[in-house]
Amino acid sequence: MSFVGQVSHEFKTPLTNITLYSEMLSEYLEDEPTPVPEYLHIIRAESKRLTRLVQNVLTFNKPSRLNIKQVNLTILIKQIYQTFKPILEAKSLQLNITTLENDCIVDTDEDSVMQILNNFLSNAEKYAFNGKRIDLSLTRKGKLVTITVRDYGDGIASHLLKQIFEPFYRVNSSITEGVSGTGIGLTIAKQLASQIHGEIKVMNHNPGMAFSLILME
Repeated sequence: MSFVGQVSHEFKTPLTNITLYSEMLSEYLEDEPTPVPEYLHIIRAESKRLTRLVQNVLTFNKPSRLNIKQVNLTILIKQIYQTFKPILEAKSLQLNITTLENDCIVDTDEDSVMQILNNFLSNAEKYAFNGKRIDLSLTRKGKLVTITVRDYGDGIASHLLKQIFEPFYRVNSSITEGVSGTGIGLTIAKQLASQIHGEIKVMNHNPGMAFSLILME
């Protein structure tokens, strides 16, 4: 493991502890007057965000082994929705979910799908405007299952869409000014999608963008 990978790995345990104890404190102090619960919510949200960044660095340095099993995507995107909803609400962003009524079972690596969608949503969070919404949807057409994250920001010029999956690439525009990030989230998403025999598609909308993960049911 490289030095960067080793250091990132060392971050995981303290970050897990910070997240765990902040959640316990939130339950203990939920009836406290503001701003205590609000501050704890921010601590939890930021520690989870840092955990995702660390996981991206680890994956970028050394892809993890796959654990292929039956995964219920209907349940999985509801779990992701519950994770991101409070984080986005704190930034005045509304997260909407559209899913299937029935179970949607695919043979895949659950952690990889989770990390891909986490990266999609983290990306949407950065570039969506306050007061706007982000849509998370699960659809099925024949044997193809598609999970899509759409934001309503300014979007990216069509001729730059292929470049956004390159490592450390950042669009040079006023949109990205002041936006933090490692520049490897979408690179890792594409890498993981390839490993689980999935496909990533990106579309420019007016307004916003949509990132989709397509899997075979």
